[in-house]
Amino acid sequence: MSIIILGDIVPTQDNYKEFCAGDCEKLVGGGCADILRKATFVVANLETPLVDEGTPIKKHGPNLMAPSATATGIKSLGIQLLSLANNHIMDQGRIGLVNTIKALNENALEYFGASCSDKPQNSYYVVNGEKTIGLYACAEHEFSIGSQGINGANAFEVKRTMVEIKKMRERCDYLILLYHGGKEKYRYPTPELKERCEYIIDAGADLVICQHSHCIGCKEDYRNGMILYGQGNFVFNLERDDYWGTSLMIEITDTMEIRFHPIVQTGVGTRLADDIEKSRILDGFESRNFNIKEPGFIEQRFMEYAYSNAGFYLNALYGRKSIVERVMCRLFGQKYILSRVKNRYQEKELLAILNYIECEAHSEILIEGLKQRLKIHEVDKQFLK
Repeated sequence: MSIIILGDIVPTQDNYKEFCAGDCEKLVGGGCADILRKATFVVANLETPLVDEGTPIKKHGPNLMAPSATATGIKSLGIQLLSLANNHIMDQGRIGLVNTIKALNENALEYFGASCSDKPQNSYYVVNGEKTIGLYACAEHEFSIGSQGINGANAFEVKRTMVEIKKMRERCDYLILLYHGGKEKYRYPTPELKERCEYIIDAGADLVICQHSHCIGCKEDYRNGMILYGQGNFVFNLERDDYWGTSLMIEITDTMEIRFHPIVQTGVGTRLADDIEKSRILDGFESRNFNIKEPGFIEQRFMEYAYSNAGFYLNALYGRKSIVERVMCRLFGQKYILSRVKNRYQEKELLAILNYIECEAHSEILIEGLKQRLKIHEVDKQFLK
């Protein structure tokens, strides 16, 4: 038995035609299709609702969607199971989720990690002979998360998630957890992400795969398990850079050996990396794997990253900007943003922001209060009808 885990799949205008036609040869090439055909079971993350008419929810960031017929192409790749536990699956509300599940059912595609019923579908078991492989999918809290009776993606919640993992461990020989989270285009784990993933291994998982970052990160061998902090996209033709355009296909063999197959994006889909590309991708991967073993490296790297990016968040928090300010931000980027933030915020104001975000008593009120003001709950409830 061999299981293949793929990264994010989002059909775009670049390949709607190929997905709708089920043109596997154009979507995956260069030996990639051969690996998928030889696998016993193939799993991927579907990071978009499949729906033909948009019903976008209120959110920050893009509301993704792809035609229902693109499920044909997903099926043609040899995929049997799709994780829906991600930050985009509810971009078109409950209608989008219902239509997605309908399209998957029509193509005999299984799913887990999200539900439009009262019954959670967070886990899945693959049985092959005497061996049972368990899979669990969850996501960090964004606009797609189900809560308070509102359907959506399965949230990572420390107490509940750990209990569910321990129960699964009793039913399977090997447990894989797909965790949708981490910082986009950041190749290392944050200290909190590292701690969470290690908790997951402690609870009984053998392999934790962090998706969502849209880039290849690094891996940690922790106790008797492995954590991959960033897998990258499988087929998601949106940006053209080294972060977005490379990924790892993960193969778990019948002896539970883990193999990494580097792949690169094409104009339409994806293919296996050639020898030069493979060497470059894996050399960078191994270098980062070595770096995170150094005591204090993750913390120091994160502090540097956070310091250089804090201005982005403070600039967004400041509110409405003039046309001149918007143009300056676009022209001069981070340099202008940092100078603007420095001039606009006094120390006592920064301390207040820090307190309101860091203190649980304040942040809980702030989050719920913002949802009420934005009528997020009312918008969600209309999709339940």
